[in-house]
Amino acid sequence: MLHIPFCSHVVPAVWRVQYDVGPVPKRHPHNWAAGIDSLSARWTLASCAVLAFSCPGTRHSVRRAGKERFGPAVKESLENAFQVAHRLGHLEKGAVGTDHLLVGMAVAQQSAASRALRAVGVTAEGLEEKLADLKPSEASKDPPNAIEVLTPPLEAEAMFYLRRASGMLRWLPTEPGADRMLGTEHIMLGFLSNGSHAAGKLLLAFDGEGFDRTVTKFDSGAGGAASNPRRAALRKALMEIVNEGRGDASATEPALTERGQLSPSSPASGADGRPIDRFAPDLTALAKEGRLDPFTGREALLSRVERALGRRMKRNVLLVGDPGVGKTAVVEALAQRIAAGRAPTWLAGKRLRSLDVALLTAGTRLRGDFEERLRFLLEDVDQEGSVLFIDEAHTLIGAGATGSSPQNAADILKPVLARGQLQCIAATTMEEYFQYFSRDAALERRFELVEVEEPTAQETVVVLEGLRNHYERYHGVRFQDAALASAALWSERYLPERKLPDKAIDVMDRSAVLAKGRGGGGGTDKVFVETEDVAAALEESVGMSPGSVSEVEARSILDLEEALRARVRGQEAAVRLVAAAVARARVQLQELHRPIGSLLLYGPPGVGKTSLAAALAEVSLGSRSAMVRIDCASASSAEGAGAALVKGVRRRPHSVVLIDEADKAQPEFLGLLLEVLEEASLTLPGVEGVGRADFRHTVIILTSNDPAGPSSLPRALADRLDGWACMRSLTSETLREVFDGLVEDFQGRLQRSYPMAYIEPSDRWREEVLAKIGTFLAWHRHPTIVRARGFGTFMAAGRVRRLAAQLEARPVAGELAPLAGKVAIVTGASSGVGAALSRRLAERGCGVVVNFSKSADDAAKVAEGCAASGAQVLLCQADVATDAGCEKLVAETVKRFGRVDFLVNNAGTTKFVHHGDLEGLNSADFRRIYDLNAIGAFNMIRLCAPHMRKAGGGRVVNVSSVAGAYHTVGSSVAYLMSKAALNALTAVMAKVLGPEIVVNAVCPGFIEGRWLREGMGPDLYDYVKDRLETSIPMKAVATRTK
Repeated sequence: MLHIPFCSHVVPAVWRVQYDVGPVPKRHPHNWAAGIDSLSARWTLASCAVLAFSCPGTRHSVRRAGKERFGPAVKESLENAFQVAHRLGHLEKGAVGTDHLLVGMAVAQQSAASRALRAVGVTAEGLEEKLADLKPSEASKDPPNAIEVLTPPLEAEAMFYLRRASGMLRWLPTEPGADRMLGTEHIMLGFLSNGSHAAGKLLLAFDGEGFDRTVTKFDSGAGGAASNPRRAALRKALMEIVNEGRGDASATEPALTERGQLSPSSPASGADGRPIDRFAPDLTALAKEGRLDPFTGREALLSRVERALGRRMKRNVLLVGDPGVGKTAVVEALAQRIAAGRAPTWLAGKRLRSLDVALLTAGTRLRGDFEERLRFLLEDVDQEGSVLFIDEAHTLIGAGATGSSPQNAADILKPVLARGQLQCIAATTMEEYFQYFSRDAALERRFELVEVEEPTAQETVVVLEGLRNHYERYHGVRFQDAALASAALWSERYLPERKLPDKAIDVMDRSAVLAKGRGGGGGTDKVFVETEDVAAALEESVGMSPGSVSEVEARSILDLEEALRARVRGQEAAVRLVAAAVARARVQLQELHRPIGSLLLYGPPGVGKTSLAAALAEVSLGSRSAMVRIDCASASSAEGAGAALVKGVRRRPHSVVLIDEADKAQPEFLGLLLEVLEEASLTLPGVEGVGRADFRHTVIILTSNDPAGPSSLPRALADRLDGWACMRSLTSETLREVFDGLVEDFQGRLQRSYPMAYIEPSDRWREEVLAKIGTFLAWHRHPTIVRARGFGTFMAAGRVRRLAAQLEARPVAGELAPLAGKVAIVTGASSGVGAALSRRLAERGCGVVVNFSKSADDAAKVAEGCAASGAQVLLCQADVATDAGCEKLVAETVKRFGRVDFLVNNAGTTKFVHHGDLEGLNSADFRRIYDLNAIGAFNMIRLCAPHMRKAGGGRVVNVSSVAGAYHTVGSSVAYLMSKAALNALTAVMAKVLGPEIVVNAVCPGFIEGRWLREGMGPDLYDYVKDRLETSIPMKAVATRTK
């Protein structure tokens, strides 16, 4: 049943058809609607023709195609073609073909194709007459029925050229928002590109000499346009009509050249509108403009490429090498030589163009689009005499092939390369070469293979020297010679998964950015890129901790051994073995295709085998996270352990690989280790997503608890080890050293979290630990225990570590615990140390009483900052130099919080008078200073002590001064006497209030800040500050925060 509403629905829509051609469709058998006038349905013909409704034997897939649509001339031509085919009786056993479509376009008098045909003497009547002679048939006397009009049967060849014309239209850009309208000129251009179709035969029959069958050629010889004058004249007439704006297409559509290319007026075309300018930029032009990086070194490689291009036949080069070794740089260097006139005579004056494969294939959705585009491009290359560079050439192999058209780009290139009509430089990786080129012998033998090896670090330094000026000019920096050498050497060492010179150039670029950021990015002073910047760039790339590369590279072999000995006590033989392996690598004496070292450490548990591996990672690579650990005892399968090993080393190519408890490993995993020790690489073909790991920059340490040592491993594996060491049981003296080392480690961890904290083990605590160690050793050295376990001290170091952790955690954790729920009074908190301390207490959750006497605004800001931390804050104005002020401060605190836990007597005052100026002070000055600095502190302690006892204890900190301790410094005699009195008060209060209330004093010296600067005067302040910064060990004065 015919659904007329469906036809009316598809009229405004434009469609693109993708189909698989079966047998030629027959005329639709139904004729029940023959009474419908064909003219009433003509307006749907174009849409129905493109839809090519499901005729028997044809399969279609229809989808919308944006704003592409047939122009009126094409619609009229399709109607005319159908009428001609019906009139000649060709629809009885056939369908509308390209010959009918040619006649239909000629009949459409106003179409561009008709005007072009008439211009060369081809008439519609003549074409129809010749068509009748070529395809004699009984003419149909009945008018076409409505079904035939609505569903015109199109031959597959006609549909193909309609789709080719549509593809040509989509290739051409239009103004944004403009409709893309298909004209008869597009269909005619498709016909002229190839003569092997029914329309071509009809033209041949019309004028045998003028319309000889032709195919696209890459020269103007036989078969080309020059030997077909009528065809050339028809193409020229058609182009004149189109480029004068008299074509069927939209006026906004860009003009076409003779072969369907963009005209120079099109914004998307190149300099002269050719495909070569769009898809293959001119590298020699870029070289003349100075837009290519300079090339230095590797002259032999460049000369070999030039000689290969000078051959008579097979003058094509295939550059094969790993990514990053400089294949593209070689081609750019050749372009620069040609541009500078320094190329050999056979390359002089040539253009070197780089093919953009992605752009070439983009938009080629229909069969024949890619082939046509590539043929046009190759013809332009041949006419221009250019050398074509195809980077990532393997992406071009297979491009253009479809299920219905197996021909690909390689099939198009091979005959052109064989005839010597194309000079080409292709580049690909070794992996893709074996995957694509080596399997196609006909393609492979058209090229001369040139393998691009990775340059050495020394050769890379020469490359970086050549690039130095470009990067200095771009970043506005200056590279030190040592920085360039470090970029080459260190990138080779720390980035083994990538290749030189690319990785060194990347490090050079990163280090310039870091150096410029360090210099602030402004000012006129030139910033120098130093080795520290290179190290920082590498650390950022590899994921190492900041400063680790500089520290590792600066450390000598002797320093390495000492650092390991300090971390692992009592194992001299093992430390020397490990340090020697690293030493060989540092002086470049290791075997090239083996790991840095492969060692076996065996001995009882807990003697430091794993600790030594971790220490090596920390000392030599800057971080314990640089250790890849595989626990053979807990590995569920050899495949899983192997995958974990490969992934770990791929993630950290520079690492210490610890194969823990290798004596418990599965035999299959030991077989993988054998491959690693022999080839320094490992690939797991049966495991997806793992890849290949490079072990050349790793130290492999196997551990074993078996007393047999290397005898516990397979003979083949043991023979490939570089050495082994037995780690003996630890003596009591060694365990004490281990304990001291653990205390030092704990001190370091403590200061990382709390920079001003310091732990000093008391004699009582040390004796407690050593007593427990002695008891532990006595039990484990009992003869029965020794015989049962085969070793002496079992897990001794691990036991000491746990013991020390338990003992040190108790007191320290209490000191550093959060202060939520506690309340602290800080006197003189509006500025300086008092303000900083108030904020710090608030950050730890403590309730804070911010006391001030005069500076209300500053105190309010401090209170606001404390409140921002989420703490409860009380802002209280009180002069603690008076009894009333102290009583007010404590009373308001207790009223608000109900308790007092901490008191910081920070309020203080002075008068700046030289110690020798005895007339500068009077009794009033002494009383004022003493009232606040000493008497006020006593009153605050007196008033707070009862509340501290009620709360279960408390802490008092008196902020004193070095003036009160040494009596030779200080702002005045009165000040140092008051601080000496405060120190004495601290000692007395600690004795009478302790241990329930702990009283301490801090005695800071020079504190950087406004209060001291205003009191001393700017000149004296700066003088004293400079003197202190050059004389004291820390080379810096204190700040209020510290």
